[in-house]
Amino acid sequence: MAEYPNWAALAAAEREGSDYRITTSGKLTDVSHIAIHAGGIEPGSGELAKAVAEKTGHALYCMEGIKSSDSASLHITSTHFDEPTCLKIQAAASRTLSYHGYSGEEEVTHIGGLDVELGTLIGTRLLDAGFKVDFNPGEDIAGAKRDNIANRNRARSGVQLELSRGQRNAFFPDGKASASDRNDPTKRTPAFWRYVAAVQAAIADLDTHNPTLVWTGSGWDVGKKHVWDGTQWVAMPTVLFWDGTEWRPKAPGPREFAAFSGSNRGNFKDTRYAGIPAPGGVRVNDFVVSICANMRGFPKLVSPSGHLPQILSPSTDEMSFAVACWPYTGQEGDVVWDLGDSPQAACMNLLYRNGDVSNQSVTPVSDMQLHKDVGSVPLMPSKDYTSVFVALAVSRQVSSYAWPEGVLSREAVVGRFGSYEISAFAADTPGAGASLGALQLNTKVDAAAMYLVTIPGRSDGKPTWILGDAAASVLGKTTYLQ
Repeated sequence: MAEYPNWAALAAAEREGSDYRITTSGKLTDVSHIAIHAGGIEPGSGELAKAVAEKTGHALYCMEGIKSSDSASLHITSTHFDEPTCLKIQAAASRTLSYHGYSGEEEVTHIGGLDVELGTLIGTRLLDAGFKVDFNPGEDIAGAKRDNIANRNRARSGVQLELSRGQRNAFFPDGKASASDRNDPTKRTPAFWRYVAAVQAAIADLDTHNPTLVWTGSGWDVGKKHVWDGTQWVAMPTVLFWDGTEWRPKAPGPREFAAFSGSNRGNFKDTRYAGIPAPGGVRVNDFVVSICANMRGFPKLVSPSGHLPQILSPSTDEMSFAVACWPYTGQEGDVVWDLGDSPQAACMNLLYRNGDVSNQSVTPVSDMQLHKDVGSVPLMPSKDYTSVFVALAVSRQVSSYAWPEGVLSREAVVGRFGSYEISAFAADTPGAGASLGALQLNTKVDAAAMYLVTIPGRSDGKPTWILGDAAASVLGKTTYLQ
């Protein structure tokens, strides 16, 4: 089969929207469901990925061939697949199910990949549901190579499900996965939903399978786990999670409002690359918010790889804005941006702790406003959870600034005084739906933009009084005296 060597080659030759489309759930979660040969490339693989992802609430990625004919020509082999959105979803996941189609009329699923634990659980559940399973696929579909997209997640191991043509056709009422049947969610057979339920159950088995049974003297009971604490074996683990700085009893849980924990910045001029290390004290699962404002052209995130920045260009030629947000894994080095031919850029990294890493969005910027010839930059209404405001200003004279009450200043990169450059300012507040005022600058600027970045949290169900926010400090509605 003739195929494209990588994503850049495909994107240059094919048209999105008419030849192919990319479908995601808009989530970054610990488990990902990907189908890189969906649509007409390997019919049925994408429909299965979509259904399981919807049932489990996990991240979804499908690259779907939608040509009227010959969608198979859009094939990129799994070891060469490098579409940026897929890489970002994979960088956030520790478990991956990669859905594929294989030849053959026999109804069978070949299970490969390097995540043997989850693969075994899925195979067992499929067998119990009446499906035929092959646990020893041939080398061409084994999914055992490290650079296979299924294995390019945080754990460096995933599951590759290769479903025969016969098995995939059995999912559709007419026995053929035509485009009209694939695009109609109501056209699925009982076998399809039985298959989805089996995979869903296998994922749920991860936390409960293979318990250790201990004889208590009167019966068998699930045994307690023991760990060596350096002196003796103890029943309750004292060390479970290394956060990059110290051992902790468990991974830090999400809170409603992620807390700022550090930052650093840089002003770069007449250089191609801008590199900034992660702020000191960064810990595993901390949200890194990396920001790059370019005087000209669109910046590209070079390192760490696998994260697709959201790039916004307001209706002005003066600047562009890029932001990438990801949970720190402990393996990242410096954050490096490619500035292209921009004469100047302002970059910063912000660090937030206790965000909800299971609910990360691929588009962290939720609002943007552009202003011309202003001395103050209004703040848009804050969103739920922690709202990060990033203001950019193009001027020769900005030397001081002030955020309104209730907004905490975090970091600033002031363009070199006396030159026509970008200045960047960042602050945050617990979000509640109202504007807190405006960023005051010491002088009028030619152009300014305000961006709102949301750090996802997890609500505790309790009301919160937010100082200065009229929508979140109403006695009797949002706050109660006891």
